[in-house]
Amino acid sequence: LAAPVSDQLCSEAMIKFVNFVLREISRRGPDVLLAATSPRDNVSPALAAAWDTTYGPDATDALLAQFVHEPPLDLSAASDPAGLAASLADRGAAALPGGTVRLAPGRYGPVPRLPGYESGTWWVQGAAAALPARILAAYFGADRATRGALPTPADAHVVDLCAAPGGKTAQLVAAGFGRVTAVERSDRRSRRLAENLARLRMADGVDVVVGDGGTWTPPDNGTVHAVLLDAPCSATGTAARRPDVLWGSGATDELLHTQRTLSRHCLTNVLGAGGCLVYATCSLQREEGE
Repeated sequence: LAAPVSDQLCSEAMIKFVNFVLREISRRGPDVLLAATSPRDNVSPALAAAWDTTYGPDATDALLAQFVHEPPLDLSAASDPAGLAASLADRGAAALPGGTVRLAPGRYGPVPRLPGYESGTWWVQGAAAALPARILAAYFGADRATRGALPTPADAHVVDLCAAPGGKTAQLVAAGFGRVTAVERSDRRSRRLAENLARLRMADGVDVVVGDGGTWTPPDNGTVHAVLLDAPCSATGTAARRPDVLWGSGATDELLHTQRTLSRHCLTNVLGAGGCLVYATCSLQREEGE
């Protein structure tokens, strides 16, 4: 249940009322709530209006209807996604095109208890979130006529900017890039990044740098052949797991400025001649992706 609550409503009586409503929903089942509400009740009017303009009302309604259901759990495998899917068949696992392994909603239980977690054979990563690194790896794996002067992956230096929690960094290591640098400005998120790479047995293959992606440059003027920039954004594409983002206003001037600043910095100060920049966000806002 997601709704904006004003300071005036945050009283003990209101807290008790909300708890009562939630207990009733739990007792009666979610269908009672779904029958009494519309998916548009879960989104701010400003954001709904923006999507109506961009995608049309029918597409917006279909999109919002998806957010009221529990999402599946997507995994990226360090290797052998088909084998991973087979090992998790009892959780309704299926290998998707591109290598993602999808577990059925409500059937996977606590993530750390899934087979392969402790041994680091996979990490949680949405199928859409896995696309940018796969596109970059495919570009470097193409023939010389397509990738131009860029080296093969084994000889390339790639940078994951705004890298935490590390799913895309892990993809770059698994793809066989010879040198991977992960840049993250937050100390806390950098520690999480390092912990995730350690669990995946990939820590030795990554240089983790705690620094601002808007000012970082490669040390000693070293050549960077590619940058994967997963830019800070409104995150509206993550609403299935983070419904609170639906109550934002979408892209702000500050976010758009940050995205432009990071992109220009990569092109001007980070990438070597002929290098490749992959820009990505997890936003559904047109102004953040086009």
